[in-house]
Amino acid sequence: MRWPRENRERYVFLRASVNPEWLADDIRMVSQHRPVVITLEPLDAESTAETRERYDSVDAVASNAETWVTDPIAMNAVSRSEDKNPMTALLGQALIRGGRGVSSGEAVRTLVDLTQDGFEAAGTLVEDRTRATLVALEADLNSEQSGRFTRMLRAVWEGHGGSAGGFPSAEALGGLNAGDLTYLVMTLQDADLSFWRRIGKSLSARQIGDLEVDDTLASFQALVTANLDRLTVKGARILRRQPSLFESEESFRWVKEGRCLGLKGPDFVALMAGHKSAELPSADEWELPSRAELAKRLRMVQAASISRVDLERPDGAQASFESSDFGNVVDDPKVQGSVTAWGSDSVRSAMLRLPGARPVNLDFGGLTATAPTSSYVDARDLLTNSIPVMKGISAETMQRMVAFLAHGDDVADQPALPVDPFGGFPSDLDWS
Repeated sequence: MRWPRENRERYVFLRASVNPEWLADDIRMVSQHRPVVITLEPLDAESTAETRERYDSVDAVASNAETWVTDPIAMNAVSRSEDKNPMTALLGQALIRGGRGVSSGEAVRTLVDLTQDGFEAAGTLVEDRTRATLVALEADLNSEQSGRFTRMLRAVWEGHGGSAGGFPSAEALGGLNAGDLTYLVMTLQDADLSFWRRIGKSLSARQIGDLEVDDTLASFQALVTANLDRLTVKGARILRRQPSLFESEESFRWVKEGRCLGLKGPDFVALMAGHKSAELPSADEWELPSRAELAKRLRMVQAASISRVDLERPDGAQASFESSDFGNVVDDPKVQGSVTAWGSDSVRSAMLRLPGARPVNLDFGGLTATAPTSSYVDARDLLTNSIPVMKGISAETMQRMVAFLAHGDDVADQPALPVDPFGGFPSDLDWS
């Protein structure tokens, strides 16, 4: 079996006999491949005390060799696990990728039920049932696959108000990785904003860029909205985009293009680079604004200022005008005379000062905003201030955008909700 996108493969061997001694010998011969061994007869066809004891010995050999010995009944149970819920569907995938030990059909059905119970228990903070699931998964899966389940159970536990210290596992496996988070976004589409807020403690824009999900999912929208104030980025670039079919011309939503998280507006998208500006796509060409137009746009973001403008004449010559104290040079009367003498007020680039005097370089030819040197800026501050200054938008569009971007903080202090991780989330909450 091969998983090309994961650069992963696993050998599968068929065994006609279920004789425990022969199985043990076979496992020793192929153990370097860490394979799946499927017997053509049911493993529990002769379920006696003596055969169970002999299979226990085979189970120890297979577990140590990270080899999974199973039968057609168990494989059918694996395929049927997808019918129960997304988390047990993940178990089926995990067994194929990293199952170990001996698993009969009954053993797989028991593990499926235990996994479902464990996620329900983690969602209601029941320690003993959550621990029982962790112990079973660690016994039947290799460390990579059991580690994923541990991280996901921990995320569900903390996402529903449980403390990190109260989670019934001392495994230090770090936070959710992109693969874990992708699966949560794909499967927990009804989770509320407070859930995504709690599991997003270490979320980064770069991690969101690595997700392989449909950005129209409500869960993806909620994940970004609930954690926007935690995201820092290197820069943003505005590109032309028209509304897609059935999409409102007045709406805003989060999108993902390549490895960039973006804000989709009425006729544009602002894509953000989580790590370096080279991640941004090629720029569109835009008409340079005049100094008067820039001053008009700047009045929409009163908390920011322009401390430097670089003007360009039709012959390509450029001149820079800069404030010595980070003040606003756009409306500075002292600059006006110099600009008139220069002979042009077309703004090629500028230095935008975000709240707190944090600098951002603006390129109006490609509508690109980047933090200088090795610095990063808050994603929400960058979007709120750079979009109206670089592109120019109406007051109504600005109001809708600010309202859309404001929801991240609104969920920070919401109480934990007693919700079922597989559905039934309250939908009557007011997040405005």
